Amino acid sequence: MCGRRWSRRRGSSPGCRPAYPLLPLSGPPPWASGGSSAGLAARSVVEDIGGDERVVAVGAALAAGRFDVPGGMPPWPLQRQREVGTLVLAAGGRLGGETLTHGDLRPDNILVDAAGKAWVLDWNWVGRGPAWMDLVGLLPMMWWHGIDTGSLVRDCVLTRDADPEAVDSFLACIVAYMVSALDRPPPPGCTPALREHQRLMAHLFLGFLGARRGWARKR
Repeated sequence: MCGRRWSRRRGSSPGCRPAYPLLPLSGPPPWASGGSSAGLAARSVVEDIGGDERVVAVGAALAAGRFDVPGGMPPWPLQRQREVGTLVLAAGGRLGGETLTHGDLRPDNILVDAAGKAWVLDWNWVGRGPAWMDLVGLLPMMWWHGIDTGSLVRDCVLTRDADPEAVDSFLACIVAYMVSALDRPPPPGCTPALREHQRLMAHLFLGFLGARRGWARKR
């Protein structure tokens, strides 16, 4: 990442954009001596993402050209709706794999200590899937900040042999998940900023997907 702890500075307000600058981590996190994940019965990403009822419902509506775009999202041309929906519905046959995946890797779930070692936390969505999945989940944010994600995808051992259509299906599924409840209040107990976060992620993943497929501007 950037050699810094990816966490919110005290007193900063929640919003649509990540709270930077980031605070350095002075030593290993307190859970660093924790146990092993060996023997963990992780669910398949095909079940968790490709089989999610909300994702499938949004994908079907998009593929049929009858999706109601939530407030705060730009209009989607009909042909793009159908393209994204088709990618979502194809995900079940494209996201298989036996690599242990985090499933929610994002800046605030990564700590980089003073020695430069990265610690990944918040394993609520652990699963089994393609080796490239967690890295691809970070690419839209990298793309938004101007990083050359094209070269990264071509050169990285995790992504260079990945099926581009499988990668795009994964990105489309995240878009579908993020827009599935944007017009509803957050669930009880959740931060009011949840929908803002989901709207931002929908923008980023859709923009990155469009840039990859040639129908959105590249950063």
